[in-house]
Amino acid sequence: MVEDSDGEEVETGRPWRPGPSIPESRDPGESDSDMFEPEGIYHPRSSEWHPDPKVADYVASKLRQPLDKEIRARLRVECPRPTLPDRVASTPDIDPKMCTFFGKYVKDPKKGIDRSWRACQHKLLDIVGPLTQIIQLAEQAKMSNTHLQTDVVAGWAQRALCLLSNANCAISEERRRSLLIKIDPKLGELSTSEAGAEAQGHLFGDPFVKELGKFVATFSALDKAQSSIKKIFPGKVFGGAG
Repeated sequence: MVEDSDGEEVETGRPWRPGPSIPESRDPGESDSDMFEPEGIYHPRSSEWHPDPKVADYVASKLRQPLDKEIRARLRVECPRPTLPDRVASTPDIDPKMCTFFGKYVKDPKKGIDRSWRACQHKLLDIVGPLTQIIQLAEQAKMSNTHLQTDVVAGWAQRALCLLSNANCAISEERRRSLLIKIDPKLGELSTSEAGAEAQGHLFGDPFVKELGKFVATFSALDKAQSSIKKIFPGKVFGGAG
């Protein structure tokens, strides 16, 4: 067993590659069910697999590309989230009772501490729309014993990928912000800069880190200079004029 890039343990050896059919899964609770249940996976885990070059290039070009508000709105209108029981496809709201547990300094969590992460979850759940369309198309084709319209499925899958990328970028932005404000609260505004593929799998990317290094070096030098001045000259020297 080894760890992959996300810290997950995977089995080494010959990697599994997707063939013409998806690996079967067994549902321990419902033996007659043909819907996938993750608990029933029994094929060996794979350390890596490589999609066809055309697919790989397309996915790579989209996965760290944020959507502007207008394009995202058009995608959501084209395929909104389905209406599901118990509002499970809705972005969860803060329980009204929870708001009473916060102190007087937190007037409305929706506009404060919860706002950014709620926005991330909102974008993530957008993917439910096209994914449900794909599942429904597959079910309809199976029930009617007809061929699945691959171009339609591919279209919905590509839309899902674009929405996934948008959510991915939003989460990366929050991660960058949480790290930058630990260096200096004012740096949080720089978290919106998405390096994309140029970051080579990193959160910030070399150009950003180099520029940040210059800032930190300057800030550290200034801080040291101010500390030295305070040691050399007592505070009362600068107490005031006259």
